[in-house]
Amino acid sequence: MKRKPKYVLNTTLMCELMKNVGLPDSKVTEDVFNEFANIMDDAPNLSYRCLGSMLMQAASIGSLKIIKFLVEKMSTFERGDSNSAVHMINPPVMGEIIDTCIKQDDIESMEYLIQVAIKVTATGGFKYNTGRLFNLHLCSTKILTHLFDKGYITVDDPKDNIVSFLVDGACQYGKLDIIRLVHQRCTTPAQLRRHLPSLYYINLATGDNFHEVLTYLFEGDGNGGEPSPFKRAEVKFDLDRMLRSIYLFIVSLIDWVDDWSILSRDRICVPTG
Repeated sequence: MKRKPKYVLNTTLMCELMKNVGLPDSKVTEDVFNEFANIMDDAPNLSYRCLGSMLMQAASIGSLKIIKFLVEKMSTFERGDSNSAVHMINPPVMGEIIDTCIKQDDIESMEYLIQVAIKVTATGGFKYNTGRLFNLHLCSTKILTHLFDKGYITVDDPKDNIVSFLVDGACQYGKLDIIRLVHQRCTTPAQLRRHLPSLYYINLATGDNFHEVLTYLFEGDGNGGEPSPFKRAEVKFDLDRMLRSIYLFIVSLIDWVDDWSILSRDRICVPTG
């Protein structure tokens, strides 16, 4: 009589096993994991929830090989089944999996999953908006360059503000490399104007003393380099008014800090007498 296995290979155990792939002194390789996955309960017809959890874990360890195995061997996706588990993964979950690849700076896995999403849309599944599949604020310049090169994002669409929002966020947090990358993609003054940070975010950059960002925006590269992006964008603005606005913002910030300091001091004062 056959003995029942002591453990059932479920999603939780497989995700734990996956965490050991590639670790020093670990005997768990990508091939070993794939062999175990083949004998899971319900393999090769995992539920979309199980498949989504395992794809998330595979993305977190940067394993394109396991991601491909899960999509192509652990579901009926490659058979053209529009009801496959891959088709049932909703856009927010797929976006989170892709964002996990982005956090790992894993271009190959990210690109593979974007192509999977495109195929899902083309075969009757969820209607993915490719430009909304990823959080641009998580992207390195390497990832952004790839997204621009593939045409997933562009500076040429006046109706789409996703890249403009990226520039605002980069200004707020002092990410000059991101701002430069976007501006390098702008080939006309009109494109550049749409991708200049708004005054509100320039104020925030001023408050956090991101002087390199401010120097680039208003003075350019200097030393014979490119002029200010405001100048290249042919923006006509009242510099005195802008500087006054920034000055008032700084004053209000100082006043807020002073008020908070007084309030905090009052809270910790111990009455005497």
